[in-house]
Amino acid sequence: LSKPKASYTEAARRNKTKGVVILRIVLTAKGTVEGVTVVRGLPDGLSEKSMEAARQIKFQPGVKDGKPVSVSISVEYGFNIY
Repeated sequence: LSKPKASYTEAARRNKTKGVVILRIVLTAKGTVEGVTVVRGLPDGLSEKSMEAARQIKFQPGVKDGKPVSVSISVEYGFNIY
């Protein structure tokens, strides 16, 4: 339903850090985000900012055989200096 953006940190701006953070998350049958782990991270606090944003994702749980189920997915957050 919604995927909040991850914000830049001042350290990342200063160091002109850019790239993509890839996270593995579990969207639970209860409608919560759990098990947030970094698959590929970035320095200067960008991995942490991505994890914070991922925990705020809003979604409808998947349904199998009429029952809500948990699912594991990858999520990407891109960071570019403009």
